[in-house]
Amino acid sequence: MGEFDAWQVDEAPPRGFAEKVSAAAWESSGRGAARRTRVLQASAAAALVGLAAGIALIVYPAARHGGSSHGEAAPVGQRSEVAIGARAIAVLESGSRLSWSGDEVTQTEGDVFYRVEKQPAASPFVVHTAAGDVTVLGTCFRVKVNDMNRRDVKVGIVGAAAGALALVGVYEGHVAVSHAGERVDLVAGQSAQADARGVHTTGDIASGEHAFSEAAAGKDPLLAANENLADQVQAYKRQLAQNEDARKALQAQLKAAEGKLSLQENDGAAARSSYDLTQDDWKQMAKDGEVMARYPCGEDPGWTPSASQLENLGLPPEDGPAVSAAYNKSMQQMDNVIMSGCAQVLGADMASRLGPRVCEAVVRSSAKGDAQSADLTRVAQIRAGELPEPGPNDPSVDPLERMLLAQTAAMPRFESDLAQSLGPDVAHRVAYDDNLNACASRFASKGGPKLPPH
Repeated sequence: MGEFDAWQVDEAPPRGFAEKVSAAAWESSGRGAARRTRVLQASAAAALVGLAAGIALIVYPAARHGGSSHGEAAPVGQRSEVAIGARAIAVLESGSRLSWSGDEVTQTEGDVFYRVEKQPAASPFVVHTAAGDVTVLGTCFRVKVNDMNRRDVKVGIVGAAAGALALVGVYEGHVAVSHAGERVDLVAGQSAQADARGVHTTGDIASGEHAFSEAAAGKDPLLAANENLADQVQAYKRQLAQNEDARKALQAQLKAAEGKLSLQENDGAAARSSYDLTQDDWKQMAKDGEVMARYPCGEDPGWTPSASQLENLGLPPEDGPAVSAAYNKSMQQMDNVIMSGCAQVLGADMASRLGPRVCEAVVRSSAKGDAQSADLTRVAQIRAGELPEPGPNDPSVDPLERMLLAQTAAMPRFESDLAQSLGPDVAHRVAYDDNLNACASRFASKGGPKLPPH
């Protein structure tokens, strides 16, 4: 899962921005539930960019000054975010890849959301793809790239239909999409696709998503794979099965060796997770204006650990239901707090449409400056035992503080519930094992971005 970084931002959202995001979300509501969710999440990402107060990753802070003028990014396994120069933020889905130099970005593959601050004297901001270029002056937009040439090379297919596809969806402002002398101008709520045929509009964002998916499926080189491919897959599966016992034996030996090494490095004591915090840790964080949290999270409200996850956690299969029950109970309690705070910020209807994961980012961005710093300090003091925990209906607690209290209590709550089935020692080890699905965040009221330790 994701790890959130933190930052300080002093910019406010542009006038009328929340209304534009809401309108964009309503425009896309005619699609099916799965399609609507993706569009709304992207719209909420744009809203978050405008609201961001500067604390944590997964998602969409306002552009902060001081981003590198050159760089590259290619996240694996989780969503990630980078600052591009002093005027742009890019949120990359797993599998995306891009590089940049100044205001020139090259996106070779994947799904990326951009927010570009408008600067009258600045040169245009350009995103280059194999299918075409996207030119902006200041806006929020999304680019998805499906490079068929790259995939054909990987699977070794010769003569299959090849070409790059690019989808551009605009959430605020306007952009120009161009390819081979053709150009299409888009405004908020519109989309276009660039491919070997040129550039053409694809209606609203939801319609553009549908057209992009159909085009990608129609050009999938795997459909032209030779008739022996199924036999090859079966042969690989047989080889994997034959080596499964050897893999399990090696994994057991590795865990045993890691345990012995940890004891040696810690004078006979088991290594303590960076998120397994004592009251002294919290007292220091209260002085520094920081909060760290590790908590159950995920898109699936009924998460169940797989056989391999249980194996990596050192648990037998029969412990799976206990882990799942404690995990989902903790996550549901935390999500209830997040949704309540999101409803305070955006309204109940919009919050229910966005869901807990996007609402988490909205709440994270709801407090700025001194209010944000005060929230972080109070939460750390409460966890240090220096202040009493507020009641559930205390009107003095804002949505950000309420969410941080829930997140910092989530893993101890999970551990307590799990201990009833597996015992306190096993529950504590599992709660802070890196093999357990969990999000980890580190929030700071001052200083630059901070990634939480692994």
